[in-house]
Amino acid sequence: MNKFLLGIALILTLNSCQNGPSQNEYNKLKTELEECSQENKELKNTPANRLLSAQKLETDGKLIQAENEYRELVGKSPKSEEGKVAQKFIDKVEKEREEKKIEEERKKRLGFKVLKENSSIKQGGCKLTFSNIKLENRWIFDRYGNQWRYIDAERGNKYLTFSLSITSDIKSPELPPIYVYQLIDGKLEYKTTAYYKFHRWEDYGSYLGNDADYSNDFSRTATIRFSPGAQLEMDSYNKYPTFLLVKKSNCVYRNEDKFGNPPVSYLNSNCNHDQSLTVDMATEDYFTIKIFNKTKI
Repeated sequence: MNKFLLGIALILTLNSCQNGPSQNEYNKLKTELEECSQENKELKNTPANRLLSAQKLETDGKLIQAENEYRELVGKSPKSEEGKVAQKFIDKVEKEREEKKIEEERKKRLGFKVLKENSSIKQGGCKLTFSNIKLENRWIFDRYGNQWRYIDAERGNKYLTFSLSITSDIKSPELPPIYVYQLIDGKLEYKTTAYYKFHRWEDYGSYLGNDADYSNDFSRTATIRFSPGAQLEMDSYNKYPTFLLVKKSNCVYRNEDKFGNPPVSYLNSNCNHDQSLTVDMATEDYFTIKIFNKTKI
């Protein structure tokens, strides 16, 4: 019988006596019980038990509490195997913390210069590959045979156009939205949206919806080509650095309208853009595809 159980037995015995224990005896037993309780608690907190407790906190995503547990384990049992495991976690956390601090200092020092252009990205099961990015007076899309559809830019404006190839892992993906921002007064301010249009249809009949065109259907083909476009005011474009960004969100959905020409389109009506972006938001929530007027950053 350990001290804890013995103490309980003594109290029960004394309490059963007609006169009960004296105050001094009671205080002495109480002190012994508290000491036994603390000893019992420490016995449970062996290095192995402490390690299991810390690892559970880590698995549950309670990283601050886990770090505290690991540090306590290292403090009490630095040379044990469990202590060595705990030290590895602490070293990893401290390294990540230092790397984050360095990156934050770099962002603060360079601002939006930290953003890196990417011609190929992956988002929500889709791989997007951009090419032939340029400014044009005319936005051309929905080609078929030797024909195509187009929209001419308004006076003083031009269209930012590009070729976009999307490969999807699933048969009915929603696509990420594509936006244009400009760097104004230290923040990226939203300017316009680049809307999805198909690059080509098999023929005029498929463009009208009279015939199926499997090349523009992800349920039939893994890769589809698009010719998106966004209209820009040239005065603003010439004045400010301009950023073509893709939001890390899939919200552009496929819409079918048998009376439409073409009968299939991708719509942005379910998407919400951020009106302005900080460096952290642009880094964490967006992909940077192209930066124009870099020298003005």
